[in-house]
Amino acid sequence: MNERVGNAQRNQVVELLNEALGGGYLDLAEYERRLTDATAAQTTGDLVGQLADLPARFHWDPRTPAVTVPAAADRSVATRTTLALVCAISALPLAACYGLGALPGLVAIALAGAGRRSPQQRAKALAATVIGVLAVALSVAVVALLLTVA
Repeated sequence: MNERVGNAQRNQVVELLNEALGGGYLDLAEYERRLTDATAAQTTGDLVGQLADLPARFHWDPRTPAVTVPAAADRSVATRTTLALVCAISALPLAACYGLGALPGLVAIALAGAGRRSPQQRAKALAATVIGVLAVALSVAVVALLLTVA
């Protein structure tokens, strides 16, 4: 079966070539040659051929549907996740200021939600969530301490 391919299928093979390069299965010259051939591929046979001699984990099945996510959505999730991490980190010192860190901590937890569902942003989103929860807990503790001392 030698069907025509589109950009989504080419991108899947390029990702597999990137992984093979990162794993040391291809040298840079071979990677560049295969990358050029994969981006110019017209049929499934052309794409499968770029991965045929690599270990099975790098093989591409043309019957697997290509999942495409709009680039704007990726940037939006990345931006919100980065903002969540900034809010979370800024919330920690603010927690000592009469518990003001609770607000940016809660914002960080909310903004990190989309990132936790994205494989590319999951680690950053989890860090923002953990730091945000820590900032909220610390803010509550500071307020409780201030109320008991006063």
